[in-house]
Amino acid sequence: MRRFIFGGLGLGFVLYAFILAPPEQPGTYDLIFRLSTGDWQSINPAVIALFNAMGLWPLVYAAIALVDGHGQRWWAWPFVVASFAVGALALLPYLALRQPNPDFSGTPSTLLRLLESRWLGAVLAAGAIALAVLAMLHGDWPDFWH
Repeated sequence: MRRFIFGGLGLGFVLYAFILAPPEQPGTYDLIFRLSTGDWQSINPAVIALFNAMGLWPLVYAAIALVDGHGQRWWAWPFVVASFAVGALALLPYLALRQPNPDFSGTPSTLLRLLESRWLGAVLAAGAIALAVLAMLHGDWPDFWH
């Protein structure tokens, strides 16, 4: 049942992206380039906050999937790396393929200890909260919705 649900979600997101997503608008690529390079003058702070939040979420997913993936048949890291390019859509196949995780055996690597640390969780949460506050206090929401 879990595989069916995650497979359906993945298919639904792909169909949305190719069939129902808003059409390309002039200036989209320029906006993405300016956001990526830090040239944020005259860009709505709500858009800046949302763009930067899209960089935090793959880190959150990485912390969860890489720790979980230690005992799985399928490695989690290819899905995590792909999630930095295409977002959570890349994790849906991993979630469909994963099995209930056995108990962790052995010594966790430095990377796994970092990913499981409370400090990383606190830093990611603080970053998400700071971006949300930036968007709420300084964002031009009517412009954002338009």
